[in-house]
Amino acid sequence: MTNVHRDLQYKSLIWLQGRATARGIRAAIEVSIAENWIADAVALFNLQARFHDRFAKQKRYKLLIYYSGLFEIKVSRSDFQKDFGNSGLKGKEYPCNLHWIVTPHGLVKESEVPKYWGLLEVSKSKRGLTEVKSPLFVEQSWPTLHSLADSILWKNDFRAGGFWDRERSTKKFLEESWARQELKLEFDSGTCF
Repeated sequence: MTNVHRDLQYKSLIWLQGRATARGIRAAIEVSIAENWIADAVALFNLQARFHDRFAKQKRYKLLIYYSGLFEIKVSRSDFQKDFGNSGLKGKEYPCNLHWIVTPHGLVKESEVPKYWGLLEVSKSKRGLTEVKSPLFVEQSWPTLHSLADSILWKNDFRAGGFWDRERSTKKFLEESWARQELKLEFDSGTCF
């Protein structure tokens, strides 16, 4: 994974955080979605009313507690063509409510993006992302959303503008817990004898 790829992962989640409610987002990078598909970033979130209203007119729309969103990062034309060209499968699968392709500025034309996918590209100032094409809402079942939430739970969690690595944090917590237990055992054994 290149630095550009990783930078676009962070930017996409920061972009989404700016559209979420105060509840924030719960997100992870490199999430296994299907047997041969590892999504670059996946998030569960509430949308602010001004963004939420864009989907209110769509067929079978219901007020959701949480939306699910998926970001596919593409840093080269060949990478985009491999996954979203005529033979690519990702234009036919919709595991989340909203899907975005995230690219450097000008890499992909809006007309090349599959029907239900949105397009985010690096802004001209190179500081953030601009939504070139809005995705269409895809209704998902609760079991699908719960499975997605479970996948996110065991990956990197994005909160309050930064990434929290659950694996490292768990390891650190366990190490601190073991250290506390050892100190307690030493103290207990010192008072018992």
